[in-house]
Amino acid sequence: MDEELQEPYEDDEEATTPEVSPEAFVAFVTESQNIAAELDETKLAQIARQVIDDHAMDRASMADWMTEMQRGLDLAQLKKEDRKAYPFDGASNVKYPLITTAILQFNARAYPAIVPADQTVRAKVYGSDAGGQKAARAERISSHMSWQLAVQIEEWEADTDQLLTILPAVGTLVRKVWYDPVLGRPRLRVIEPGKFIVNDKVKSLSDAPRCSEEFSLFPPEVEANVREGQFLEVELEETQD
Repeated sequence: MDEELQEPYEDDEEATTPEVSPEAFVAFVTESQNIAAELDETKLAQIARQVIDDHAMDRASMADWMTEMQRGLDLAQLKKEDRKAYPFDGASNVKYPLITTAILQFNARAYPAIVPADQTVRAKVYGSDAGGQKAARAERISSHMSWQLAVQIEEWEADTDQLLTILPAVGTLVRKVWYDPVLGRPRLRVIEPGKFIVNDKVKSLSDAPRCSEEFSLFPPEVEANVREGQFLEVELEETQD
């Protein structure tokens, strides 16, 4: 019975076997500094087209949220509007800074809790720890990560202050953390409202098929990433921007 089932597979000319095992492929991808360097131009163009189309679809799904988010930011910033014509032409355009005051109050109360004076990170031990090894390791991890946030990642404190000012105005904010091989340390930054793109129908980020970030780089930053191997070297059209 087994031999009869195997014969058509062995004789089938269309049956192909993968060149590498899935395990070997995953290992290759995770160890590669830039997988784009291993792909041909046709495949890169195909991926680029799909990325652009998916990004446009996700951004379109966020149109209503983008509008409401921008209204909230304009209100918090007391942005001056054009001459009012309602209820009559030239009506008063004074805005009371109620939302702005609430934002500053939120920042003032949340900041000391998130940025304490002593240890920022505290690891918690679960399960039995008769010899105290887990507790000792947790203390080492807490001390090291607290040092990272307070000293090594020099932008963390100012970035957190900015986050706690924008968050109450927009409701949802994302902070990106990554390792920068150019600086040789972790880095982070708050993604500007409206620059983090995910399909609006997604209930949890863990269920999202993709997340995108829109950001700009200066030419020296692009060149640094090319020399580090993070970017491919391509011809870019020079613009006034």
